[in-house]
Amino acid sequence: MKALARLGKILSVACIYFTVVTLLLYTCGSIVAESGHQWIPTLQMLYMLLVFCILFEAVNQLVLRTRLPYVLKLLLHYGACTLIFSVIFIVWGQTAVNAGSTLVILTAFTLVYAACAVILAFIRSLGRAKQNRESAYESQFKNVKK
Repeated sequence: MKALARLGKILSVACIYFTVVTLLLYTCGSIVAESGHQWIPTLQMLYMLLVFCILFEAVNQLVLRTRLPYVLKLLLHYGACTLIFSVIFIVWGQTAVNAGSTLVILTAFTLVYAACAVILAFIRSLGRAKQNRESAYESQFKNVKK
């Protein structure tokens, strides 16, 4: 039953990611359409995005369970996500036609990943600062006599 609960959590969070990214894609598509170009995500692209979101959240859950320093977790997560992204969008989706376009796509992925990592690290530091402020002070010198 525990595995089923984990799978349910992975799927529910992945669906949230999928919904947000799909809305962003369609928003960008409508902005591009105003300039005279037509860009609508295809059904294959939506399936690739759904598979990516599910695997992305599975990697999130696996990496969060490890007892590694934060930087190592981040590097491990980045490596796994880059591999998943490459297999799904570059190999399966055949979006890259040569080495140059592959490099551009992976650079764009890395920039988006880095931006998200910086934002999440900032939020994480705010949470830790709040937790430190709210924790009760405990004297280190309890046994010292006056």
